[in-house]
Amino acid sequence: MILTLFYSFLSVEDGAASLFRWSADGKYLARKGKDLISIYELPSMRLLDKKSLKAEGVSDFEWSPKDNVLAYWAPEQANAPARVSVVEIPSRKELRQKNLVMVSECRLHWQVAAFAWEPAGDRFALVLGDVPKLEVTFYTMKGGAGKNELQVLETLQDRPFNHIYWSPVGNICILAAMGDDVGPHNGRLEFYDVENQSTLKQTEHFRCNYIEWDPSGRYACTAVSQPVTGGHWKAQMDNGYQLFSFQGERFHEFKKDHFYQIQWRPRPASLLTSAEKKKVVKNLRKYDKRFEKDDREKDRRKAREAMADKIQMKLEFRQQASGLSRVADMKLRLEARRQELVDLRNGYDSDDESHYVVDSRTGEVVLSVKEVIQ
Repeated sequence: MILTLFYSFLSVEDGAASLFRWSADGKYLARKGKDLISIYELPSMRLLDKKSLKAEGVSDFEWSPKDNVLAYWAPEQANAPARVSVVEIPSRKELRQKNLVMVSECRLHWQVAAFAWEPAGDRFALVLGDVPKLEVTFYTMKGGAGKNELQVLETLQDRPFNHIYWSPVGNICILAAMGDDVGPHNGRLEFYDVENQSTLKQTEHFRCNYIEWDPSGRYACTAVSQPVTGGHWKAQMDNGYQLFSFQGERFHEFKKDHFYQIQWRPRPASLLTSAEKKKVVKNLRKYDKRFEKDDREKDRRKAREAMADKIQMKLEFRQQASGLSRVADMKLRLEARRQELVDLRNGYDSDDESHYVVDSRTGEVVLSVKEVIQ
């Protein structure tokens, strides 16, 4: 027996074409209807669970570009606010729903390139858009006047960065452009101070595919490594690592063929309690004068060492100059006694080149003989 299935689809109002959208893995095909979303399984094209997904007032929907997750939104209706829902397929489990007010239009975008929380703080960073013109936005969860509200701190426009690496102690983060999809920007780095909203340093480690902060947050390591599994690795000429300070200053570089991995040595657990740590941070400004004094003393010590080096170089120069002076003095004394020496040799001047005859002769020497018999 041959079973033939026939489907008919109603056209969308205003003459627009019926929209079918594929899931990321190609297992499902979805179409928006009135107050519902019809999801079909491939290759049978049967309706999933023999029923459509109820989505009252749905206006638009989008599949996740990675997982079988579907997001849709519905505008305000009567006294009901607009809402956005995220649903897992095929379980139809609603993962998240958000009510929105005063909304005239909503666009669903899944192109989040990167997301990262500040390890020791209340901020996070989000990278959105398409390469190479991405935008990096920093948020805080403690915005507003004494209220815990989500607030945008700053947005960096037209950046090629698709990765975010926060310092373990927070505040400083590395924005990185990594991978072939960023094209000529591959390896660009920006050390950014979120607290002061300023760029500390823009630099580059071409083709780097690994970035990690050390546990103290004072240094960062970037590396170009190849898979341990072997095979041809197109970037093996660039293999190696570089070390940076948290200000973005490169102070060490090492290149190594067949470079596979690098890791920071773990730091032991702190002996301070959470309360003691907070106390240290709170009273940190009290130590500013002490730290500034130490820095000034360090600068003075470096200046003294530099001055001592200059004095030593000057002494060495004078010694060399003194030696040259002695040679010149000997030549003057020899010139003064020249006539006396000529008289002692009965008028013969041994320094006069006209007394010499240059005889040039050319000689030939056979080094080897090779006999060829044909």
